[in-house]
Amino acid sequence: MLCSTCGNQPATTPDGRCADCAGAEAPTLTKDAAPSAPAPEPAGFGEAPTAFNTPRDGRTTPYDLTPPQQPGGPGYAGQPQPGTPYAGQPQPGMPYAGQPQPGMPYAGQPPHGMPYAGQPAYGYPPPPSFSRLGGLAVALYALLGLCMAADVFSLFAGAHVRSLLDRIETATDSEIDAADGLYGLTGVLQLIALVATGVVFIVWFFKARKNAELFDASVLRHSPGWAIGGWFIPIGNFFIPKKIANDVWQASTPPPPGGTWQVAKTGLVTGWWALFVASTIIDRFSATAYNNAEEPDALSDAIGQMMLADVLDIAAAVLAILFVRKLTSMQEVKHSLGLTPGSGIPPYPVQGGYPQGPSY
Repeated sequence: MLCSTCGNQPATTPDGRCADCAGAEAPTLTKDAAPSAPAPEPAGFGEAPTAFNTPRDGRTTPYDLTPPQQPGGPGYAGQPQPGTPYAGQPQPGMPYAGQPQPGMPYAGQPPHGMPYAGQPAYGYPPPPSFSRLGGLAVALYALLGLCMAADVFSLFAGAHVRSLLDRIETATDSEIDAADGLYGLTGVLQLIALVATGVVFIVWFFKARKNAELFDASVLRHSPGWAIGGWFIPIGNFFIPKKIANDVWQASTPPPPGGTWQVAKTGLVTGWWALFVASTIIDRFSATAYNNAEEPDALSDAIGQMMLADVLDIAAAVLAILFVRKLTSMQEVKHSLGLTPGSGIPPYPVQGGYPQGPSY
């Protein structure tokens, strides 16, 4: 009997169809169809729950939430194997992130032998800061005026003693003793005024020398300490302070309008120093002669020499006031202009490999 459907093949099934026709109507599964997943059974005692996630291909696959096994077995996802450091942890013997290598400084710490931030390089002190000299200058004006007053007092007292010596035959002993005591008092007043003025002047001089480093350190031939110590060296105190004064004057002189460097004129410094040295030398020799005098004529000559030293000291004090006033003003002006060593002002012109400084 032929197939009741196609009529070509013999019937092989009870309903009278051939094998081909019967197989064509059987249900098939396509590749896109997926069997439905069985419903998860409730987790019982000792069983680990499962969860589902949906990947991008649409399939649903469970992943295991079973706790990690005992040491020696696999751990959590992303957990390193035994002996392997965690993510970001260095290898054994290696420093942590941000930790320097052995012998290397920490972050922000300079290399060995180098200074910290804000600390000057080894062996080099920080640059000096500018010191205002106006207050010290005013004090010097007053003290130098006191020195001149003491010198004037000494001149009148010395003139009175000389007048008594000229009429020694008629002068009484009380007059001579009173005149000699008054002249001795003037010497004490001069000494007090000189010491007070010298202390303040040396402080002012030292600060002015420190300020000069801000303007042009290349012209400074002595360290700041010599601005103090140079006054106390025998013989050297007749020329060391003058050299320092010349250097400070040169460094503190503002540039001319054209901006070109030139040697500063130091006539005021030279005049003040010459009168000061002459007054000092004459005063020392005259004081020795006054103490050794035995005759009225010798005593009168010694007093005359001391009076000459007083006159020179008054003139030196006047020039000292002008020197202090001028140098203080120049440093204030140059500081206000911001004229430091990096401002383009050249140092002394070099001739033959040596700088040409100011004249003595």
